[in-house]
Amino acid sequence: MRGPALVLLLAAAACSFDHGALLGDGGTGSDGRSDGSGDASPFTCYGTALVRVCLTRPTAPVQITGADTSIDTDGTTMCAPLEAGGTTDACVVLGTTVALDATRTLTAHGTRPLVIIASDTITVDGTIDVASHRGSTNGPNADPTSCVAGTAPTYGNSGGGGYGGSHGTKGGNGGSADGGTGGAASAGLTTITALRGGCAGSDGASNNSDAGAGGHGGGAVFLIAGTSITISGTINASGAGAGGATGHDSGGGGAGAGGMIGLDAPTVTAMSSAQIFANGGGGGEGYEQAFGNVGDDPAAPTPAAAGGSGGSGNGGDGGNGSQAGNGSNGKNGNSSGGGSGGGGGGAGVIVVFPSQTLGGAVMPAPR
Repeated sequence: MRGPALVLLLAAAACSFDHGALLGDGGTGSDGRSDGSGDASPFTCYGTALVRVCLTRPTAPVQITGADTSIDTDGTTMCAPLEAGGTTDACVVLGTTVALDATRTLTAHGTRPLVIIASDTITVDGTIDVASHRGSTNGPNADPTSCVAGTAPTYGNSGGGGYGGSHGTKGGNGGSADGGTGGAASAGLTTITALRGGCAGSDGASNNSDAGAGGHGGGAVFLIAGTSITISGTINASGAGAGGATGHDSGGGGAGAGGMIGLDAPTVTAMSSAQIFANGGGGGEGYEQAFGNVGDDPAAPTPAAAGGSGGSGNGGDGGNGSQAGNGSNGKNGNSSGGGSGGGGGGAGVIVVFPSQTLGGAVMPAPR
């Protein structure tokens, strides 16, 4: 199916839903997934206790084969209307099967998470990109209101580095030097209770407006299938790298934390070629004798995204599951006024229901 036909298929499906009240669970099994049996209700609920949505039953497949596709999770064209009885507000792409071709990329942005549901199978041979990228769009539900802010950096004779965002693990603290204190990141989550994106890092400190900008947290995506999920491609929900300082003695920004990836199916298979990651971005470098370098966006499960570097006030590396997954602290600026580096973003969250061992490269380790 080609790109324009895909959009028409999804739009037509969204317009055909009955907006009446939930009539029943449509034959939901004890594990929370639809089993395809039950009463004559046109609605059914999908997912486990963490993510549960109720919708009109799908009647057609969703195939992303002809063109790359971008979804605005706040729009209505490609998001199936939700019915009463669910626990999660999200943009849901729904089909009898969902298939993403090996040459195609599905991206998403907006304030709501992205949920992809198939009553039968989901196949990901291409790329699902819900990451935030420095200088570009943010992933769906990046920087949610539930984020807990850290302690902002201060400026003395130089600027402290911004703190890295936290999510599944703690972000790195910013570096300090010459009277400027680094930002202190909040703690990572010990318990995962909801589908949500990662938290943003903070700006560095400055006596004007030339500190490095903080990176945004990664987005959130959840895949639910009645039969199986098979992944040979890539799912990326990473946080963005932070900006380097652009003025004398200013601090670099803290990077964004990784977001969240959820997989819920009786059988989840990640092939050896699969790359599934929700890593933190690299912190920005402080200004010493030149503009600070930016922190990297995560490009793969490993290595960790590098912080901006070149002087004494380097940015911290992002968290990716190694070293407890925490973002690295930014480096202190020099004692004669150099700006300090921002902290790396903490690692995000990957959950699999029921618990299963995944192949391929996966960072951080699933909970």
